[in-house]
Amino acid sequence: MKNKLLEYQQKFISKVQALKGTPCAIASGTACGVVVSLTPFVGLHTLLAVVVAWLIRANVLAATLGPLSAIRGHFCLFGWRRYTPDVGF
Repeated sequence: MKNKLLEYQQKFISKVQALKGTPCAIASGTACGVVVSLTPFVGLHTLLAVVVAWLIRANVLAATLGPLSAIRGHFCLFGWRRYTPDVGF
């Protein structure tokens, strides 16, 4: 199990390093994905990230990596589930 996880990690890193485009486009795409992943549209993060990255001419593949990042609002979901009934939604 550990070898498969290590193999997957190495494969993922090599794909990230093989992204084509300028560093600015790749950074813009990743930032776009991270920012979109902070929106409350839980099922649409990747789709929205791709659309926004395409609109601003950033790297679309890098934008799909943004919602997968650790910054994503998983911890916010606990807060939403806790305080949503209090707010009335």
